[in-house]
Amino acid sequence: MGIILVESDRTIIVKIREAFLKKAVKNFYKRENILDIQNVVKTYILSYIKNSETWNSLQKGVGDQNLSAHFGIPSKELDGRLERLLDIWGEEIKVTPSNIKRRSSSFVFSYKFYAIEANWAKVLNSDAGVTINVSKAHPEGQRLPFLEWLLVAGDQLEITGYDINFGNHPRSRSGSAVMIKANTSWVVPPEFGGFSESDNFVTRALDDIRKSSEFRNKLETILKGVGGDQISQFIRDF
Repeated sequence: MGIILVESDRTIIVKIREAFLKKAVKNFYKRENILDIQNVVKTYILSYIKNSETWNSLQKGVGDQNLSAHFGIPSKELDGRLERLLDIWGEEIKVTPSNIKRRSSSFVFSYKFYAIEANWAKVLNSDAGVTINVSKAHPEGQRLPFLEWLLVAGDQLEITGYDINFGNHPRSRSGSAVMIKANTSWVVPPEFGGFSESDNFVTRALDDIRKSSEFRNKLETILKGVGGDQISQFIRDF
């Protein structure tokens, strides 16, 4: 008792490839698979931002390395503000499937990765990145857009006649420092620059991810699960 294959080996291989391709295409466009990839990308991007020197200084810096003290962010509001900023960035991170491309001897499956809006519009329009300073000179409140300074304008800012005095002052909003009149000028600590749309702590975090072999290996593992080991090209440059 046996099986006779009446078709040529080449025909059989073609049919196997067609069956595999149908399965791969179905998995490639499956929403749950796209969301799995998107969640991995989101997790890595947000973790790299949170591990940056700037973010660590905002969250738990000490002395003159405490950015939340420099900006007078109320300590009771700090964690909530930072979480809202991460939520906004997280919502901007998207993964979408590209059109499948057919080459002479292969099919190319790829995804497009959308990280964070280059003009920072959503996050800069959020009240989470702004503190209000109420003082004798400004009883109506003075708007301090600390996130805008960190992302795009920190090296353009100079507050003349004032400096920062660190310590547990009763009138401190942050609980760690106050601004005092001085013969010097206060600036955003330059060690946390650059401060431009294309060079800031977030763009540097994204660049670090792009260079990360760990990130690429993680994506390739997931994409192999989507497309199967026979697909040789998994991701475009990110």
